[in-house]
Amino acid sequence: MVVADAATGRVLYNHDGADLVPPASTAKLAVAVAALQVLGPDAYLTTRVVQTGPSQIVLVGGGDPTLSGPAAVGPVSPGYPTPASLTSLAQQTVAALHEQEISAVTVGYDASMYVGSTLAPGWKPIYQTEGDVAPVSALEVDEGHPNPARTATAADPAAAAAAEFAALLTSGGITVTGTPAPAHAAPTQGGNPRPILASVASPPMSQLVQRMLGRSDNDLAEALSRQVAIATGHPASFAGGVAAVKAAIAGLGVDPSGLATVDASGLSPLDRVKPAALLALLRLAVVPGHDRLAAILTALPVAGFSGTLGGRFGGLAAAGAGLVRAKTGTLDGVVALAGYLQDSKGATLLFATVVTGVAKTATATAEAAVDRLTASLVP
Repeated sequence: MVVADAATGRVLYNHDGADLVPPASTAKLAVAVAALQVLGPDAYLTTRVVQTGPSQIVLVGGGDPTLSGPAAVGPVSPGYPTPASLTSLAQQTVAALHEQEISAVTVGYDASMYVGSTLAPGWKPIYQTEGDVAPVSALEVDEGHPNPARTATAADPAAAAAAEFAALLTSGGITVTGTPAPAHAAPTQGGNPRPILASVASPPMSQLVQRMLGRSDNDLAEALSRQVAIATGHPASFAGGVAAVKAAIAGLGVDPSGLATVDASGLSPLDRVKPAALLALLRLAVVPGHDRLAAILTALPVAGFSGTLGGRFGGLAAAGAGLVRAKTGTLDGVVALAGYLQDSKGATLLFATVVTGVAKTATATAEAAVDRLTASLVP
């Protein structure tokens, strides 16, 4: 555990803060900082449909796992903008094809924006069967859940997305010949840009970061790390995303040796982070001078009220309710919490706590203990 005064950076308490420990989802703080700094709060992710022949179209993934399918029900969360819609994309496509008097097409799908393995080292098969994260793909609908009412993710999210898209075209009066198949839609053909029939854009990066931190969204964390990789010339893979995030935080003065991860979400038990590095990342957002990172302050869950902290900080930890904003982290054997609060004198304190060796039956007990410990910083 490390506690510091945000304004001065002075460390007030330090117990093994330089140790490399499993961060669980507190690792997402690094992705949030990198995405906002490199891409900017107004950046967005675009899914397109391009025409590659007179009766050939390709659905091109832009790396937006929040792309909403027709089976999605209700808003993501109060105040969160409406995600990009696969239905809207299909409707635009149908209208464009009708304008050309095209009534039958073959459908391809292009997920080539991302490269490498779709599963990170150390990820357990249960992560997919329980719906914690889908195999990473540049083309996903509803974060790889072909049926939002079911838990398990699709084995091939891109193929599932293309099948949903083809069904929407069919319902719009377009005959889809054959089964959607993988394709590569190069941006140009014969030196000319390929025609774009339709496109939809995600909410802005500031809102994507809000969703990632508030819900501890693993799919979005992996997507954003790859977007940072693409923007900085790294491969859009697990390793490339990690390298790009480390380079981004190093550019902001955070020691990159404090981040030794194999994924962006913190799901891998192989991930290691120094609590002192989590503190340094938080201070970038809290202390004035990094305007691009402002969204992190409001994105962090509020103790007892929102996101992954909505059901915590009750009982003996109630002093922290409404005053603590923090990113949670829970993994087999690990409970973590990193964020900030105002003490009774009005000073903003930063903290990062990681508990390891937690028994499987003691997760809730450990979380309650961390909540009480954090709340003790308020008086």
